[in-house]
This record gives sequence, C-alpha cells and structure tokens, in this order.
Amino acid sequence: MQLVPQSGAKSIRQMTYADIHWKNLEPSDNMWNFTRIDSAFNNNYLLTPIGTLYSMMGNDTIGFQTPWLACNLPLSCYSDPAGDSTFSKDYISTVINRYKNVTKYWEIGNEIEQTHPPQGLLNIAKQKEFLQLNYKWIKST
Repeated sequence: MQLVPQSGAKSIRQMTYADIHWKNLEPSDNMWNFTRIDSAFNNNYLLTPIGTLYSMMGNDTIGFQTPWLACNLPLSCYSDPAGDSTFSKDYISTVINRYKNVTKYWEIGNEIEQTHPPQGLLNIAKQKEFLQLNYKWIKST
C-alpha cells in the first residue's frame, strides 16, 4: 500500500489481503474479526478504501449468503434475500457504522454476473431485490 500514493491515487479497492467479505468478517453469528480489515481501512497512507461487502468474482461458494447458514452447493441452495434480511441488515449496519468516517464508497459485490448464486438469487428479479435492500441499508446507516 505504501507505493499507491506515489501514483497519485487517492483511493484503493479490492484490498485482497483485507477486504471486507462477510464470510471473513463474521464467520459465525456475532463473532466479528475486524483485525485485518481495520488495517486496510485505517491505513497510514490516507487512501480512501472502497470495500467489497460480499464476494468477489464468484470465487467462493458463500457469496451473498449468511456465512453460518450457507451451504456449499450454490446451485442447489435456496436463498431468500428478504427473508435473510435480518442477518444481512445487521452485517451491513455493523460494517457501515464502523467505517462511515473512513469511506462513503461501497461495492456490494464484484463481477456478480460471474458468481454462482444460491438458487433463490438465480432469478434477476431476486438479484435486483437483494441489491436494492443492501443499497437501502447502506444509505440509511
């Protein structure tokens, strides 16, 4: 990260070593681990982080699911974005509240068309609903 400011960049995204990703931050209900993520968001280089809240480029089987409820067969698992909203909203609120003085930029998921979402999110209308819910939670926090 120390070389990024030399390029003139003011922000950084896809902090692979310490991006947010729900499954890394809260692998079990209310068992939070902010250590690595804090190191990227509270960096000494005055870089504004742009955090990816869920998955990146479909590289994981949890993706948009609640980590401790997720199954590892994404094409046969069922997900209901509105029904899972209690856990998702808590996750979003916790993250946004923790870092809202550091950044105002968030990426819900990266290259989500490359992911293998759970069955309930295969429908584009359900994906839209999921993204809209997250947008609303981010804005209201």
